[in-house]
Amino acid sequence: MNHANQTIINQLNNLLSIIEVSKEAYQHAALKISDPTLREEFHIFYQERLEYSVQLQQEILKHNGIPVKDVSKIEQINDIRAEIRSSINPSERFTLMNICVSVEEIAIEEYRELIDNPDVPSKLKEVLSQQLNGIEHTFLFLVAQFV
Repeated sequence: MNHANQTIINQLNNLLSIIEVSKEAYQHAALKISDPTLREEFHIFYQERLEYSVQLQQEILKHNGIPVKDVSKIEQINDIRAEIRSSINPSERFTLMNICVSVEEIAIEEYRELIDNPDVPSKLKEVLSQQLNGIEHTFLFLVAQFV
């Protein structure tokens, strides 16, 4: 396996780890938020991240890699994951939403970095761009909730 391909696999695994934490955050929020409309939105975001996770795992396998969900490599994500797992009161809507915003900010940065990598095949860039579009849409939705 050449160095460029291994780099792509590593970056895809980083995205996979981020998406797994994002998925966990949305699942947690869907269970904790009392507003039924927001709860439904968080459930939709959870389902999207579930789909993204499957797609990323498939792409990793296509590149002869092994999907690894290892958030320990990404310090910011570890901190956020600890926040998710802490006992958050359901009334702390903005705390939960802020956690989700933080995960999405990290995801957007990592997705853009991989999409900008000239070694990434165009078909993979298409998959990543579609996911990034969904993540950016979610990010804007979340930010609008703070206004």
